[in-house]
Parts: sequence; C-alpha cells; structure tokens
Amino acid sequence: MRPFILSPLFASVQGIEHVGPKTSERFQKLKVERVWDLVQLLPTRIEERHFLDTLGGAPLKEKVTCVLQIASHHAPKRPHLPYKVIGLLNNHPLSLVFFHARSPYLLQQLPVGSTKLVSGTLEKNLDDLQIIHPDYIGDPNQKKTWEGAQPLYGLTGGISQTQYRKIIGHALSKVPSLPEWIPESFMEKKGWAHWKESLFAVHHPKKETDLLSTDKARCRLAFDELFSHQLSLQRLRRQVQKKEGQSFKASSIFVPQVKKNLGFSLTTGQEEILSLLEAELCSTKTMMRLLQGDVGSGKTVVALLTMLQVIEGGAQTAILAPTEILATQHAKTLSKFLEGTNVRWALLTGKTSLKEKADIKTKLKEGDLDLLIGTHALLEGDVVFKNLGYVVIDEQHRFGVNQRKQLIQKGSGVNLLVMSATPIPRSLALTVFGDLDICQLKEKPKGREDIKTTVLSLDKVQTLYSNLKRAIDDGQKFYWVCPLIEESEALDLGHAEARASILRDLLGDKNVGLLHGRMKVEEKERVMQDFAEGVYKVLVSTTVIEVGVDVPDATVMIIEHAERFGLAQLHQLRGRVGRGSKPSSCVLLYGKQVSAIGKKRLHMMRETNDGFLIAEADLSLRGPGDVLGTKQSGLPQFKFADLETQGALLVDAHQMAKEISVQSLESEAFENLLALFPYIHQEHMKS
Repeated sequence: MRPFILSPLFASVQGIEHVGPKTSERFQKLKVERVWDLVQLLPTRIEERHFLDTLGGAPLKEKVTCVLQIASHHAPKRPHLPYKVIGLLNNHPLSLVFFHARSPYLLQQLPVGSTKLVSGTLEKNLDDLQIIHPDYIGDPNQKKTWEGAQPLYGLTGGISQTQYRKIIGHALSKVPSLPEWIPESFMEKKGWAHWKESLFAVHHPKKETDLLSTDKARCRLAFDELFSHQLSLQRLRRQVQKKEGQSFKASSIFVPQVKKNLGFSLTTGQEEILSLLEAELCSTKTMMRLLQGDVGSGKTVVALLTMLQVIEGGAQTAILAPTEILATQHAKTLSKFLEGTNVRWALLTGKTSLKEKADIKTKLKEGDLDLLIGTHALLEGDVVFKNLGYVVIDEQHRFGVNQRKQLIQKGSGVNLLVMSATPIPRSLALTVFGDLDICQLKEKPKGREDIKTTVLSLDKVQTLYSNLKRAIDDGQKFYWVCPLIEESEALDLGHAEARASILRDLLGDKNVGLLHGRMKVEEKERVMQDFAEGVYKVLVSTTVIEVGVDVPDATVMIIEHAERFGLAQLHQLRGRVGRGSKPSSCVLLYGKQVSAIGKKRLHMMRETNDGFLIAEADLSLRGPGDVLGTKQSGLPQFKFADLETQGALLVDAHQMAKEISVQSLESEAFENLLALFPYIHQEHMKS
C-alpha cells in the first residue's frame, strides 16, 4: 500500500486550483493525471523579464515588467483595428494593444486612474512603445513574481505559461516534508539540499545553468530516481536469493568429453569465467549473473560447459533465445559439441509441431530431458520442469526483468546466467541488470584476427563490384546488408531486393541469395543453410542477420548506408565475419547526406574493434534508448535522470543500494522513495 503521507501527490490534478475538466483533459496529452506527474514536468527554458523604472533605453523585443498608471482607453473606430489602453510610466506613455477585445472587459481590468503591474514583450510601432496582449495584468504587489527569470515549460495547446506557473505553484504547495533517505554525510559531500527543497529549486531556475543536468537540485532528484530503481533491483535479487540455491559439484564426466569435441582450446578469458561460474554453481547461494562478451568471444561454449555441471548433478537446464534463428543456431552448435555424451536435449520454438511439443513437455515434466533450448515458448505456463536447476538467457536486453523472473520461477533455487553479445555501457548495464553480478569476456578465440574496416563512398560502388568479383573467384563469401527491403520513394536508401538484382546481373543468379524479415522462418533457414553450404557466395540481407548467424568462412561484410545505423548495430553486423581463421574485412558504404554524427560513427568503426569502447561512444552519440532499443530493453523512462551525463550518479546509487540492509528497506523513508519512483518493484516484487 502507498504511504498515506504521499496521498496529496497521487491525487488527481483536477483537485488543484485553476484545473477544471477542460484543463485536465489537456493535461492528458502530456500524460499528466496526478499532482506528482505535474511536479515531475520540469522547465525546459527560462526567460528574463526586465523591470522598468523608465522607458528610456528600454530593451525592445524582450520581456519587461513595469507599473503603469492607466491614463485612457481608445476603442477602435472600425472593426479589425486594435483596442488601445494608454498607461504612463513616469509620465511617459506606453500603449497596451489588444485585438478582438471587448471594451467592457478591458475597462474592468484596466480602469482609468488605477495602478497596474503589466508584463509582456516590449515593441515599437513608429515612435510608440507598446506591449501587444500582455502576459500579465495585475496587482503591483506581485512585482517580485514578474521580474527576473521565469521558467518555461513544454506545454500542450490551450495551457499558457502564465496559467501553468500558477498551477505548478499550487501543486508544489501539496508536496509533503518526508524523512530523508540519503545519508546526511553523502548529501554534504555532494552539496545537496533535501528532496522537497530540491523540487522547489528545479521549478524556480534563476539562470540557464540551473536547467542543466549538472545543477545540484537536478542531480539530487536524479539520484533519488536512480537510487529507487537500484533499490528495487536489489529487492528483487534478495527475494530470489531468499531460498537456498541448488548446489552442483564440478563436472568430472561431461565437461572433459565436450572439451575434446570442441576442436580448440579455451582462451584464458574463457577459463577464468568458467572457473568463476563453476565455483558459484558449487555454492548454495543462487547465481544471478550477467556475462557480457563481445562478438565472437565464445560465451555459448562457456554457458554449455556450466550447464553440463548442473546436468551431471541431476538437475535440468534451459536456454532462452529471442528468435527462432538464434535458438536453432544454439541447437546446431550444442548438438555437435554434445556428441558422445548421453545428454538428452530438445528444441522448442513456435514452429515445433503440436505432436513434438506435447512429447517435449511430457519428457520435461517427467525428467527425461536434461536440456531445453527455445524461444518465448519456454515461458508458457504448461512448460513444466521436474527439477530446473539452471537457466541461461541469451541476448538478455531483448527480454524484460519480468520474463527472466518468470522462467526461474519454474524451479526452486534456480541459478541464472544471462548473456549479451551486445556490449553495453556500464551505466546502462547497471540500469537494466542492477540485480545481477556482471562479468566480461573480452578475449577472442586464438587464431582470430581483427576485422579490417574500410569506409567508402557509395559513389565508388563500381570499384567495389570489381573487387568482389575477384574475391568470389578466389572462393570467398560475403554479406551485403541494406537498411530497407524494397524501394522507397520517401527515403533514398539502399534496398535489399534492388541490390540483390544488381548483384545477380553482375555475379550470376545462382551466386546471390536474399534474406529479409518478411520471409517465413523456413525460407530464412533455407537461405542461410544454402549460404553456409556454399550454394550462394553472396547473401544480400536486411539487419535480420545481426544476431545468431554463424558462417565461419564468410570473410567480407558490406553495409550500405552505414551512416544510418547505430554504432552498436554496426559492430554486431561486422561481427558476422571474422569468425574463422581467414583474414576478414568490413566495408562501410556511406551516402551523400551523411551527417556530422554519421561521420563520427564511421570513424569510430574504422579505428577500433573493441565493442565496449564502441558501446560507450554509441551512448554519447545516440542516447540510451537507441543503444538498447527502449521498447525491448526494459530500460526505465526516467523523468529526472539522464544516463548519458549522470552515469557516475548511477554507480553511486548502485553501490548505496547494495549496502542498504533488509531491515532499513522496510523503513518509512525507503517506503516513501519506492512509492514515488515505482519502476519495477510493484510489478515484479509480487509473488
């Protein structure tokens, strides 16, 4: 239940003065329904209003405030002409101009002989100074409110800045004083005020720097938001680890056998990660870990070897993949490595026949399957394990927190390993995976060289054609990636079908395959199989090949209109080559309209093959939502925090959340904080 002290903040905006049904309806467009929603809508700009004691040297085209003696009214003699009211400032005239105004209303608002505070934009018409439709007309005692800096908000039609400032003033009056949840020593170190003071400060900026993410009041509120999110993730972690985890001794049978099947030695990095994971699986503490590995670093092999430890210990394991292509790829890889063992495994996807599904589910429930590989089909309620001990989730950013919890709840004390081949900046990793221990696998398998990357203008594509023809004659295979499937008049981009047609004319129909997202799964798999087996020498594709396609003898990757892709996506695409022992290359083709950011991306790709460096650069160039794909990533939509500029605050919040005891979490202060920023705990903490 939400703490009672917060009730005023979670009341409808219609309870605020100046907010009626119409205004409330307009607020709906801004996704503002409650007082707290209103308070979280921060100013985006400020405007300076100069207070005038005299009209001499007054700044034109700027906001001014002055106290006028109302001298006379001049109603228009003809329709469509303006109504003028003459006010005096130290006996100098200033015209207040109104179009389509009603005389009785203006006479009531500005009676002759009265003294009024007037604020608006000062302009000049011939020799006359004037203010057209003043922003404010009122009591001279309100002078302090209408001089100096005034906040400006991003609003919807029908709500003026003046009206909104009044409304936000009433909303702020409902903000309660709350017990502090940040240690005083940390606040003193940062120079921060308390929560309520900080809220007031961000709505009353005095200068442009007060609007920046480095402003102390904004930093304080951003930290609160990040801290609440990290506390929620720690709560989730502790809830999972309440139950004693299943413990498994190191494998003495399966792992040695499979290592022989690999045909290569593990890298030092793989051995280190394997030792770490084996030790955690031996412990009764439930494993909750993220393994980040750059493309081609060998995460799948490490995952398989740890799964064998669990299988040998008598429990079942599962691999969850985001797409059928990737699930099928895992099945093919694992079946090869598992030869000579008696490990019982199955593949469960959306295209598995009803008969096969029923058979798999029966075997799983009765304990006759050791390893299940699959897609979202694994999350279905009728997929029941006899004794699930270990879950591996691949490309974790494609799944939300709830989905990983849904899977590990299919057993008791289930160990969890999530893997990502997309290098993720630390700030984003802590945001999405704050409940997990994070480790990295950077080293590539022995014998693999860095991919040579070239940046080339599309104007020089004919030269490229000649080089590719020679490469094919030498027995090489290559990918050609386009951003669109078919021709679009709206966007001057490469398109897969047209490019495939050109390459077929050049290289022969039999040499060129086409792969895109609109094809059926069976068609995609057939084309990929033909490419892998050498039926096609060239695969023209959309970004469907970004994840899960593994053809070791493909050595060239061409990405058309590369400036249109994000760095992380370019790195993933480039990682489809260089997976064998042959030297590999990547060509980034750019168009005429390449932007400054596009040029920076291409330069970065040419200079480094380090996915983690690329991920950090991608974050600074594009923002967190674009790096992970906001809709898929489970990345929360923060109101105060900016992950691009406040990553250091997130690290502090993560560390502080880890140190908070279970007892402290139940305190009034933390209950208030978690209720104000309920990112995941309300949805995912129920069980």
